[in-house]
Amino acid sequence: MRRRFAGALVMRFVALLLAFFAMSVSNQRAQAQAIVVDPGHGGEDPGGSGNGMDEKDIVLDTSLRFFELLRESGAQGGRNWTAEITRDTDVFIPLANRASYANSLGADRFLSIHANAFADPQANGTETFSAGEPTTSSEMRDLVQEEMIAEWGLTDRGGKTANFTVLTATSMPASLSELGFVTNPGDAALLASDNARQRAAQAHLRALERHFEGVPEPEPQVGAILVQVSLNTEPLQGIQIHLDDTDVGLTDENGSLLLEDVAPGTYVVRATLAGNNPFELSTTVREGETARATFELEQEPEPTDAAGCGCSSQGGKPMQSLVLLLGALLLVLRRKAKLARTQPF
Repeated sequence: MRRRFAGALVMRFVALLLAFFAMSVSNQRAQAQAIVVDPGHGGEDPGGSGNGMDEKDIVLDTSLRFFELLRESGAQGGRNWTAEITRDTDVFIPLANRASYANSLGADRFLSIHANAFADPQANGTETFSAGEPTTSSEMRDLVQEEMIAEWGLTDRGGKTANFTVLTATSMPASLSELGFVTNPGDAALLASDNARQRAAQAHLRALERHFEGVPEPEPQVGAILVQVSLNTEPLQGIQIHLDDTDVGLTDENGSLLLEDVAPGTYVVRATLAGNNPFELSTTVREGETARATFELEQEPEPTDAAGCGCSSQGGKPMQSLVLLLGALLLVLRRKAKLARTQPF
């Protein structure tokens, strides 16, 4: 009898444990963050085109990579989220339908991925949008922008606001990233690269991790510029240096100024000598490298006459200097003569 009673107690205890475990799992699932990934354009809408590529293909591949990373990190990596995607093939989906799909899921975050295009092929860089600021959307937007700049190192066009449908019609925090310009040869090289697309997907994943859990900021990918200024091979100290339009300091006794933690890109370096127009040159900074901006100035010699004496027949500066020198010498001689007359014997 006692054995039966003890066995019943054990069975009840096991049942309670199973019920508690089921409730815990159910709560965890209920609390899981639903993330929707949105590859821009598709089907008859190619998006921007340039350098032999269509935006719709670039962003679909990158978004699928991001989607898989989200699923892996959720199922195997312990992240408390689920992932959905608005399209996984080359099909056209109206903007309003993308937003309504995310809303119907009760999604917690919406990340749309695009690539930029412009008539001027010089336009370049990465930018990320939200509908407003400061908001939860703009916080996520800024993290995506930071991670993409750290990963790809393109021109930082910043976090911006826009009334895009997928940002305004979604009921959850949303961002839209423009990875780079398909019409710019430099940006297009990254957009075409499988490796770079995977890194872009990883950058979006890190941004989301930081957004939810406060993952530390990425280490900046920077370089440096060594500025050197000399006149007739002699170093010039105290020369004012500008990087683009920013005053960055003065050269030291070696005629040098080291600019550290400079983001990759092309800059105009200006050296300003008192009483002269600035001297300038262009230099390109690459990640982990030190670029050099060297100003080797030469002073033109004074003009000379046929005899080589440096005099000017037009009464220029050499003749004036000679007159002043003779006047000073005459004054000294007069003072010495006067002093001699006043000295006691």
